[in-house]
Amino acid sequence: FQNELVLSVFNHFLIENKIDFKSLERVSQSATIDNLLKQNSQVKQFYLGLICAFFSLEEFEFYTQNKKEINKRIISLLIERISSQVL
Repeated sequence: FQNELVLSVFNHFLIENKIDFKSLERVSQSATIDNLLKQNSQVKQFYLGLICAFFSLEEFEFYTQNKKEINKRIISLLIERISSQVL
């Protein structure tokens, strides 16, 4: 539901970190997306908070019991979503 926001946050982090994403080769673009969402803890935590904010109470309770697995899945889905729209 928050596709535009997800892409806007990604673009904001590119600008904030002075990354000229469009001038990178496709492989480097893909690596940049992976690195921002997997290696940069600030970006990763921001996105996780953004997504978790939309959980219902039941979803949040499930999330708290399975946090590690769900965080991995959320990040992989975000990588797929961003990659499919900016590459």
